[in-house]
Amino acid sequence: MKFLGMVKRKSHVPNVQINNHRRIFNNRLINRMEKLNKIDHIALQTTCLSSTIRWYEENFFCKVIFRDKNWALIKFENINIALVRPCDHPPHISFVVNNINKYGIPDVHRDGVQFIYEKDNAGNVIELIDRPSVN
Repeated sequence: MKFLGMVKRKSHVPNVQINNHRRIFNNRLINRMEKLNKIDHIALQTTCLSSTIRWYEENFFCKVIFRDKNWALIKFENINIALVRPCDHPPHISFVVNNINKYGIPDVHRDGVQFIYEKDNAGNVIELIDRPSVN
């Protein structure tokens, strides 16, 4: 049966047309998308920081924004890559979260940023960081 150009189908929700239900569902998805977490960085391991930094600088348009003897942070347009030593940090992906204490008891990096390392269900290491913790 057609109703104002839409197909009216039976639904488990009384008197609701399928198209209207989809529109409401899609609006909920849009609202959820506004609250997506930010990826802060991806950490890759290296045993030679200098040569790895040089390789990225020679092969990509990027900028080294921090470097010491243990790690470096390379900025790209849409993400940062942390280069870390295997003895200091696991390879991981880092997500910015608000109120890190709701995820557990955080440790503190030397720059004052609070963090928690966890594993996802496949065993990949993820880092949760709270950027406002440095303020």
